[in-house]
Amino acid sequence: MAHLTSVPGTAGPAVASTGRAALAWAAGFSLLAAATHVYVVPEHAEEWPAAAVFFVVLTVLQLGLAAVLLRRPGPRVLEPAVHATVGLVVFYVLTRTVDLPLLPPLGAHGASHLPVAWGIGNGVPVFPGEGVEEVGTPDLVCLGAELATVVLLAGLLPPAARRRVVDVAAAAAVVLVALRVAGVQG
Repeated sequence: MAHLTSVPGTAGPAVASTGRAALAWAAGFSLLAAATHVYVVPEHAEEWPAAAVFFVVLTVLQLGLAAVLLRRPGPRVLEPAVHATVGLVVFYVLTRTVDLPLLPPLGAHGASHLPVAWGIGNGVPVFPGEGVEEVGTPDLVCLGAELATVVLLAGLLPPAARRRVVDVAAAAAVVLVALRVAGVQG
């Protein structure tokens, strides 16, 4: 995939046709993630209003990202967008595997878990955490859209920036595996 390059005498970056297509697809995937977040706002508003606010903010940010991507930004915009999206993916994985202290216990907002690996009887994890969220279809649609956005945008970055993105993603994966091995992550 071609990375973004500046063209002398122009106001902004020029993108090869494959780059334009990748940006358009990434904008579409960002819109899909935003639409998925809008879809889950009512459910989260009933469970915990702060979560609904979080999803509304995510929706606005992902709509903004889609709009920016259609203007064919350069690497200075794309790299932070990739890092932020990787951060969302990591946060999602954590909410589905670890009892995060910043979230209320599931019992506090009436939700229930699906059976969890390492669970006892009713699916409650052996490791601390009633706050492990269940995985649903909208979650997987959004996760797929965000991962596709990361792949498409990372492919447009110059090699040095792409290496930084891969390093951050690899470090996040190592930390998640270490948490799992240490028993912190259920």
